[in-house]
Amino acid sequence: MAILRVKADLLHYHVPDEIIAYIAGRVQTNIRELEGCLNRLMAYQQLHRVELTMDVARSAISSLGTDTREPTLNSRQIAQAVADYYHISLEAMCGKQRDKYIVTPRQIAMYLIRQETSTSLLEIGQLFGGRDHSTVLHSCEKIDRTININQTLRREIVAIRDQLMRE
Repeated sequence: MAILRVKADLLHYHVPDEIIAYIAGRVQTNIRELEGCLNRLMAYQQLHRVELTMDVARSAISSLGTDTREPTLNSRQIAQAVADYYHISLEAMCGKQRDKYIVTPRQIAMYLIRQETSTSLLEIGQLFGGRDHSTVLHSCEKIDRTININQTLRREIVAIRDQLMRE
């Protein structure tokens, strides 16, 4: 609960104690998942423009399938969903090209794979053209920082996650 409180305070996001307790009770695997759950809650609330209540928290977390989704998604599915969303080929996203229109979706795909699967940094790097694990970590950290300040990016990631849920 303390981890969630600190993260919410850093983001200047007021979360009632009962919702913090609810999230902490649902996610007990690691800090990254706790923070991801909080980010999802923020995105859901802002996307639907509703007041943060316990019912909203339950809807946000259950609609995103945090308990059941992970085993059904794999890295390639996530990468393909990101490529499709941004209208680029998976081959281009996994290639060496460093144009912004490819780099950002690549970083988003790395971030989502890291959040939604148990794939290692090394394995993610291999999927994206043999990139080093430090490159993957940098990408994940960059997207994690950016979604906290860029509402457009946050909405795009929520839309991609929603698309993955429908598959």
